[in-house]
Amino acid sequence: MTKTQSDITHLDFEFKKTYTTQVEVLVGVGAIKELPNAIARLKPDKVFVVCDTHIAELYLEDVKKLLADSYEVHGITHDPKESNKKLETVARISTEFFAHGGSTQSVICTLGGGVTANMVGLFASIAYRGVSLVNIPTTLMSQVDSAADVKHSVNSERIKNAIGSYKAPNLVLIDPNFLKSLSDRGLRAGVGEAVKHGISQDMEFVDFLLHADYSDSETLKQIAAKTISLKIEHWNRSNGTWNDTKLVRRLTHLGHVTGKIFEMIHLDHLTHGEAISHGMVIETYASHLMGNIDMESVEKIRSVLQQLDLLYPLDETYTIDTIMDRTYGESDPPLFALLTELGNPDVLSTEIPPEIYREAVSWYLSSRG
Repeated sequence: MTKTQSDITHLDFEFKKTYTTQVEVLVGVGAIKELPNAIARLKPDKVFVVCDTHIAELYLEDVKKLLADSYEVHGITHDPKESNKKLETVARISTEFFAHGGSTQSVICTLGGGVTANMVGLFASIAYRGVSLVNIPTTLMSQVDSAADVKHSVNSERIKNAIGSYKAPNLVLIDPNFLKSLSDRGLRAGVGEAVKHGISQDMEFVDFLLHADYSDSETLKQIAAKTISLKIEHWNRSNGTWNDTKLVRRLTHLGHVTGKIFEMIHLDHLTHGEAISHGMVIETYASHLMGNIDMESVEKIRSVLQQLDLLYPLDETYTIDTIMDRTYGESDPPLFALLTELGNPDVLSTEIPPEIYREAVSWYLSSRG
């Protein structure tokens, strides 16, 4: 029997998230010693520590020893590098988690950089629809950015962070002692995210970064604490709500449209901090072409990033046509976060016309020789 429109009953319901997570962030030299007490508050049946194979050699056994007297602790490792930040790696992590009896009461600890935090955070958000998550970042990039965040994602074949979810960690432990194993380039990669917050919120912080002693643990603690404080300040100004609306004025996106594309054009050629640094210069110049900001500010940003060794050389894969195709050829035109004034957090959230973006990319590539 054929039903007519009048035979259809329409029933609607409203979905709301029903809880707020208070995230505890501990920053300090030796903060890792707080891990046993922090884990105890979560009352786990088992603890899983996930890291890449390089970090496993450096720190995994020490972290497990901190917890071994009180809990059944399992280590799970994955291959390092951005090129392994994909669903297949998350699936392997999940296989080991369930094989060792992971349950709704288990706690998952990330031990490492942003690649680990993203993949494990994604898994923690979907395992049993959410299990407790503790982030222990071991790079400056992850200490100032991904560890104290709620976004978790992996890459598709062509798009960075294309598949993801939101989940707040229960705890973030930031200890500068972990940074001693980093190369100078690896350490400075994290400064890119700090500069991003400085140029949009606090130019005095930019001056601090230019003159900082990056070999001093107390200085690194100050950089992490200040960057996270600026991020929280921004979230509070934006009412702290995470939603799916298209127009979101988040200064945390500065340089990120271009930066993510640069990372995917040549995987593992640039650190995330270097990629978004290139992006901040290009996108701010585009903002200048649109009449939003003066050229002096563009040159100031470029000078700061050069002094901090964040404008790492681009190779021959970074052509105008490749960048334009990745930016405008995938789907809807992207929304950029654009500065209008140094130190002003009221960024514009807008599209950049393709012809202006092309001009900005051309200017940047030609100016780099």
